Amino acid sequence: MKNIKKEISLSCVLLVFAFLFFSMWYTIVYIDSWVVQIPLIASTIVACIVAYIHGYSWSDLISFILKGINIAMEGLIILLIIGMVIGSWVAGGTVQTIIVYGLDILSMEWFFPTALVISAITALATGSAWTTGGTVGVALMGIGIGLGLNPAAVAGVIISGAFFGDKLSPLSDNTNVVSAATGVNLFDHVKHTAYTAIPGIIITLILFTIYGLVVSGSGSVDTSSVDLTITTLKQNFTIHPILLLPPILVLVLSFAKIPAIPSLLIATLTGSLLAITIQGISDMSVIFEMLYSGFVGNTGVESVDTIVTRGGLSSMYYNMSLALAALSFAGILEETGMLQQLMKLFGKLVLNRVPLIISTMIMSWVTNLAMASQHMAMIVPGRMFLPAYKNLGLETKNLSRTLADSGGLSAPLVPYGLSGVFMAGALGVATLDYLPYVWFSFIVPCIAIVYAITGKTIKYADKGDVVDASK
Repeated sequence: MKNIKKEISLSCVLLVFAFLFFSMWYTIVYIDSWVVQIPLIASTIVACIVAYIHGYSWSDLISFILKGINIAMEGLIILLIIGMVIGSWVAGGTVQTIIVYGLDILSMEWFFPTALVISAITALATGSAWTTGGTVGVALMGIGIGLGLNPAAVAGVIISGAFFGDKLSPLSDNTNVVSAATGVNLFDHVKHTAYTAIPGIIITLILFTIYGLVVSGSGSVDTSSVDLTITTLKQNFTIHPILLLPPILVLVLSFAKIPAIPSLLIATLTGSLLAITIQGISDMSVIFEMLYSGFVGNTGVESVDTIVTRGGLSSMYYNMSLALAALSFAGILEETGMLQQLMKLFGKLVLNRVPLIISTMIMSWVTNLAMASQHMAMIVPGRMFLPAYKNLGLETKNLSRTLADSGGLSAPLVPYGLSGVFMAGALGVATLDYLPYVWFSFIVPCIAIVYAITGKTIKYADKGDVVDASK
């Protein structure tokens, strides 16, 4: 006899989310663990039990889980390839070249804007705000403190630059997760996100330049950590402009509208060839190991080894498992109608462009605060609001950009969140202390809201740019 499926009530949906929030809190705060895949899997089980009670069969549930995962399968494949790209670029010296050139432009007279630029370049090169904060960021903190500058402001400028680079880098796991969760082409997402990120970083640069001129301190300056980094990289790797070819090639292929997977595979091959021809890695077994396990630094300088020990397929397994768990949960919520029930809380707000975009941002912020995970802050609201964007004829890249502008950039501002904890530990400044100075994270959402109101850069499926604010 065929099961009769009953509508799942809003109270049951809220129960599922209450379990998710509590289990996340228990895992992160109470037992101090970041294995958040387990509470996600447990929450998926609870959602399945609720759905089963309401008449859904096991075959229904497993098909919903697979559908949720399948939507993002291309993005998950790209995530794995990104691991190989990073490994090959480090082995080939591309990442080191970008970092050396960035540190070479350091000017003590203009510390804040220079620090912003260096952090942004490093994060663009590595695809990681964390790597930037934990390496170059530490060096910049030492210089800033030596200048007598406010440590909280120094941390704020480093994090602003790091998350700008992370936000626009096709190597970033966050960028790949949000594009995968919303089904948006990776390069389309990056280009659309630039509309908010670039004006945001320019405004941030202007503000920090003014701030630096007003409050710049005096005192002895110790640039030894930066000098050590540059010297060590030059001694252990060939640094040359030709090594900038891989990222330039990725940009060219992107603008030529070559799909992400072949573009990134070409970038991996190019990086590997540079490792062989420029860096002198002739053993192919070393190349294969690097593509799988990543490049391991052996310079003898711990801070530099931290920068260059990166990449590989295996480096993406944590993010892959997290994405699979989150997408399984989202698949159950979406296909059983739970997300639609949750949407009722927003009522008519999802029927118009401006309140829809603002609601997406609010939900993303709330999810980040509740789950302490920027991935979840993009995946759950992404699956939740996707039908509303399609119903209004909005291209899905508007949704992916909104999620990156809110959930992605609020991550370092959550004191108990993984990014907040990491940045506070790496830079030696409490999250709540540096929070008022992470101006980029506040400016970009404001720009996004202005775009929502004016219609500028908002893309419709058939109409292109729409400037009618009444939409």
